[in-house]
Amino acid sequence: MKVVLIIPFYIDKHKARRKELFTCLKKNLSNPLIEQIVAVCDKPVNIKQHPKLRIINIGVRQKY
Repeated sequence: MKVVLIIPFYIDKHKARRKELFTCLKKNLSNPLIEQIVAVCDKPVNIKQHPKLRIINIGVRQKY
């Protein structure tokens, strides 16, 4: 089964929250059951490239 995880991603201004977001991303990238992660960002982010990671910059803040 192919699992694609789609997540909102941003760089938080608070250091603790920013660290938490990157920790979650790293854990998800190391999960063998997840084939691809699509990170939807409101502005360009500087994230280390990974074969499972696809970044989409939409240019606006996401609202639900």
